Amino acid sequence: MLSDMGSIHTKSWVKSLSERGCSIMLFSLRESHPDFYANLNDVQIKYALAKGSDSYWDKVKYLRSISTVKN
Repeated sequence: MLSDMGSIHTKSWVKSLSERGCSIMLFSLRESHPDFYANLNDVQIKYALAKGSDSYWDKVKYLRSISTVKN
């Protein structure tokens, strides 16, 4: 999953999918508090692509980061 790990929406999706038995690898552009994810089963945070601000335009970087995650 390529998403902002600090977002409440990401946390909700990851928690819900984890509770249903899905294994999740989370990629995020910015680092956040990974302790939320530590108590969930089969959730890995493999790569924080970059530290950054929380502006709207920083979210556009997710689209440009897709090729990095694929490799």
